[in-house]
Amino acid sequence: MREAGCKKLVFGVESGSPLILENLNKKEKIEDVINAFSWCRKVGIKTQFNVIVGGPGETKSTIEETKSLIKKTRPDHLGANNMRIFPGTALWEQAQNEGLCDESFW
Repeated sequence: MREAGCKKLVFGVESGSPLILENLNKKEKIEDVINAFSWCRKVGIKTQFNVIVGGPGETKSTIEETKSLIKKTRPDHLGANNMRIFPGTALWEQAQNEGLCDESFW
């Protein structure tokens, strides 16, 4: 990819916590994330680590896991967003079932 002109890859890692990744239905493993960032660094491709804070089950401990992964991967850039849910998604249904929102939310 670098030889073809790729200069930067943006990864939607979302969390460094296996629990949160599972809750978000993400399929990658922490080891895969570490490897991807390492491979990019070796060939000179800049990286961005995107994180979402406030996902289902998020705690101080899971946030610490994310901070630890950010330190391990050493991205060139960091993007952070709070969790957003939209009607019609599984997270919306979960939030409704837990009484966290209803149709008046929108």
